[in-house]
Amino acid sequence: ARIERMRQIREQRSKCEKQYKKSLGVVKSVMKQLGSSPQQAVEQADEVIGSVVETLFDEGEMMIHLMSDKGAYENAYFHSLNVSVLSMLIGKEYGLDSQSIQKLGLGALFHDIGKNKIPSRLFTKKEPLTSAEQNLICFHPKYGGEMVGRIPGFPRESLEVILQHHEYYN
Repeated sequence: ARIERMRQIREQRSKCEKQYKKSLGVVKSVMKQLGSSPQQAVEQADEVIGSVVETLFDEGEMMIHLMSDKGAYENAYFHSLNVSVLSMLIGKEYGLDSQSIQKLGLGALFHDIGKNKIPSRLFTKKEPLTSAEQNLICFHPKYGGEMVGRIPGFPRESLEVILQHHEYYN
């Protein structure tokens, strides 16, 4: 029975890993086309988030294991997908319905999109950031909100996630 259970776990992990890698590829494509075809990019992102929502309800614990497997995926796309998955897992734990989880996941996927409006040299700078540079980086939620706020049909709840992802409850 234990051998069979381990086989099932390996099978689940393999299936989930394939889904995760596929999702990562779509996220990369979506982020690259957001400037040129925003409506299409959001539709693709919504599809990928939908498939992740389905996977979460079946294999949420398995997703957490994949997220800790950084390996070759350590980049902004990996970060965006992980933040999205973690947000959706938290939403699930709080009892949100699948539609709300989907909107949460979409906003979380695009949470750092405003960083595209900030010079990349600031993110790779070796010296400490000046206060002006730090202030500029603090505007990335606003820039992201402006970017996706122009996309017709982008859910208001998802936009709020982008705008408020650095806010404190107090």
